[in-house]
Amino acid sequence: MANILELMPEIMGEEQMYISSLFKSMDANKLCSFTNVYRTRRRDPQTILLVTLAGFVGIAGIQDF
Repeated sequence: MANILELMPEIMGEEQMYISSLFKSMDANKLCSFTNVYRTRRRDPQTILLVTLAGFVGIAGIQDF
């Protein structure tokens, strides 16, 4: 089983614990497919913070995009 930090070094904290619990039940092929899809669909936390702050200023709902 591959180490979660080797596969996905950008995740931290609770997200890392949750993803590592998912990894326990996956074989190598599913693990590779999952990490590829998860990395492409994961949003940058800094971007989420910035668009949420923009929503408070006046552009409500922008964080959904």
